[in-house]
Amino acid sequence: MGIEVRPLGVRCNIGCQYCYQNPQRDAGNVARRYDVPAILRALEADPRPFSLFGGEALMVPLADLERLWAFGLGRHGGNTVQTNGTLIGEDHVAAFKRYKVRVGVSIDGPGELNDARWAGTPARTRELTQRTEAAIARLLAEGLPVSLIVTLHRGNATADKLPRMHAWLTDLAARGLRAARLHTLEVDDPAVGARYALDADENVAALRSFAALERQVPALKLDVFTDMRQMLRGRDARAGCVFRACDSYTTAAVTGIEGDGHSSNCGRTNKDGVDFTKADRAGYERYVALHRTPQRDGGCKDCRFFLMCKGHCPGTAIAGDWRNRSEHCDVHKRLFVDLEHELRAAGELPLSLHPLRPRVEAAMLAAWTRGDNPTVESALRAVMAEKTCSEEHVLKDMPRFVRVSWVSDAARRIWEPRLERVRRALQELGPVEAPQCCVEGGPLRDPVWRWRPPAGETVLTCAPLLSPLLARLGVRVLDHAVCSPTCAASLAAAEERVVALRLRDAEAAEWLLAMLSWPTRWSALHGIAEVKTPVFKLCHDSEDSPGCHAFVRAGDGWPEAGAQGTRPPFRAPARRLVSDAPRHLRGLAHAEGRARLPVLASAPAIAWDRLAAPQDDGHDAAVIVRLAAARFPQLDAARAEALAAAEVRVCDGRVAVRHVGERCPRAPDYEHGPLADPGLEQALRLLARWPAAARQLPQIVHTISPMRAAARPTARWPELRGSASTSQSSQFGVLWVTTHDPAATAQALVHEMAHNKLFALGLELESSARLIKNPLDRLYVSPIRTDRKRPMSAVFHAQYSFMHVTALDVAMLAGETDRDMRDYLAGLLRRNVERMEAGRREIAEHVETDADGAVFVAAFLDWTAQVLEAGHRALAEHGRGG
Repeated sequence: MGIEVRPLGVRCNIGCQYCYQNPQRDAGNVARRYDVPAILRALEADPRPFSLFGGEALMVPLADLERLWAFGLGRHGGNTVQTNGTLIGEDHVAAFKRYKVRVGVSIDGPGELNDARWAGTPARTRELTQRTEAAIARLLAEGLPVSLIVTLHRGNATADKLPRMHAWLTDLAARGLRAARLHTLEVDDPAVGARYALDADENVAALRSFAALERQVPALKLDVFTDMRQMLRGRDARAGCVFRACDSYTTAAVTGIEGDGHSSNCGRTNKDGVDFTKADRAGYERYVALHRTPQRDGGCKDCRFFLMCKGHCPGTAIAGDWRNRSEHCDVHKRLFVDLEHELRAAGELPLSLHPLRPRVEAAMLAAWTRGDNPTVESALRAVMAEKTCSEEHVLKDMPRFVRVSWVSDAARRIWEPRLERVRRALQELGPVEAPQCCVEGGPLRDPVWRWRPPAGETVLTCAPLLSPLLARLGVRVLDHAVCSPTCAASLAAAEERVVALRLRDAEAAEWLLAMLSWPTRWSALHGIAEVKTPVFKLCHDSEDSPGCHAFVRAGDGWPEAGAQGTRPPFRAPARRLVSDAPRHLRGLAHAEGRARLPVLASAPAIAWDRLAAPQDDGHDAAVIVRLAAARFPQLDAARAEALAAAEVRVCDGRVAVRHVGERCPRAPDYEHGPLADPGLEQALRLLARWPAAARQLPQIVHTISPMRAAARPTARWPELRGSASTSQSSQFGVLWVTTHDPAATAQALVHEMAHNKLFALGLELESSARLIKNPLDRLYVSPIRTDRKRPMSAVFHAQYSFMHVTALDVAMLAGETDRDMRDYLAGLLRRNVERMEAGRREIAEHVETDADGAVFVAAFLDWTAQVLEAGHRALAEHGRGG
């Protein structure tokens, strides 16, 4: 464990496509200058050895590098530098010898296998790769200690490329290379993941091939296998940080010292592009939460490798959320199983299979609850020495905690004293009696849960005086949990308290109101809440939740020292400064490998069988929302803008009803319709008869744009039956729909919602980046548009969307008591059952899929059969006079 000295922060001379530091570059948080005396003062205060790091460390002039290395030689007897190797010259080699510098080189392979370390053009990239290869050869020839960091991706670790990688490493080992670190790809940009990310099977195959290589070339040690063997033996004192419990707020394995001397965390945790300072104390709540969270929800419960892996690096967590386990979980498990067999064959009993493992887990959990992070080795010794301990440490609740990390030292200097003064002033005022409406419901760990945040992300609209988002930090006007965002009694009490606060401390009152008006994002997952503002983030214990629940406020104020980042609540540049730049996009276009749909590399392996139909637990909606956010980066902003601009909202205020576009997309036959239409409200009541779909609608749809037939603008059901609707992937989450016929409008809502779900999965009407692989020039009979044949992607869209309609028909008919309406609904159902029977046969006979699509389509066809069977039963009951 040590220090990374980053004089120029993340500044670099090349543009690695997948670099985990790109979010900082995208936000413009790149250093331009540094202060060597300030860096040296920070190093003098810390006894640990350090490594020069970047970005690219060798962009620092050699004279300044030598000042730092002279300190390292005198203090620690040697130095370390991590570099891409492109800038190493004769003077550097001489300095490496003079100051005993161990050189780590980041390179992904020889020649074109290193193209992901992009330099703007293929020719320039290959030229710099040649320089790096030459530098490695020179350093090995000089007898200098060299190690490599190699990231595995589609450019260097697919089956066709592995033989060359093996030959290259074998040759380097013959020249004196002794160590290499293999990284599975961490991706923060879905477009990068589409081009470079290996799937779990490919990662496992590649890593197994390197394990075989290590056996063939015993002089070369590949750290991942060494670490995993040692973890299975319970010997983790010297294991890499990814196998040790890491707190993303303090990252004990890495302390960064930036160019101005301030302390920072490991850059792998900077998903927002903000280089947060270290929290004042470490906390290991992540591991308590992972141990008690089912694996299906992103946790590690009942995994026998939990002690060895601990959910792995928070920088590779599912969905980029450190509260989840690693996205590479399946890869780690399969490799641990391989190494279990290896150790058993050698006569060793791995800790994963040891009868003492539950007790060691108990000891580690107890330590993490206290805020300690011992080695597994020490916990194992303690358990073996304690003969009487037999009970497992099972936590029923998360421990209480609150921890804060600031966006910068400057932000802390300004706002921490103000926070303290606000809290003190509020305490001196004394408590306010809660209205009776807010007393009911009992106490909560986190008052935000009184407002029942739904799964996914929701825009929070409430008076700032009632905001509970910063309550656990003491930044709240009222002490009680307010019953609702519109509680009039609490708002009146809050206004009175602010008046009293102004009389006591006018400045504190203004600071309080300012903080409550900032852009803020609150989210809760696995019993841990995280709240982000432009000047700090905090985490604290919260109510349990299997999925992520988030409230966001756009805010109407901005604080001094607020940070620029890549996503709310931070201010983002007009475009991502690196990931949207032509140079970077040229690299993506150049990248080898099959083009794939942008996916969240930090997302879990998708359970495709659970996306076939709306799930009662909301699982499919959560996946769809996550993939939609990756594929449509402006979605959150569009949702917030729509809700802010809408005078009419439905679905508990979560869906805007407003006109989108100067004219209706189906003009001239249709025009914009009335916003406040009882037909829409009736349609939503009918939709509520299918609860899973009703819950899903506001998570996927943010805007309903009413329309009406231009020729009969005042006609209503039953005079004019049926509906018309449309949606398009370029405006994800927007539906245009007629509202004159409530039942048909309800059908149209789920119909267009289903189209949007497929858009998020990468299945367009006339093309498919995933799932359906039938060539576009092959045409099939659509169950809906029977006038002409269509590509299988369009046929599947029709079947998928109208199966949602058919399932709704069954639910509407089951809940209807009016005889005329039952006759009408039965007619709708009968027509759809007939069409869906034909569509099912066409798809089952002709569909071609990829591996994910095979699972997805099979599950969809099973659901289709279930719904059609239910439809036949409903029609039979109706025919008998039901």
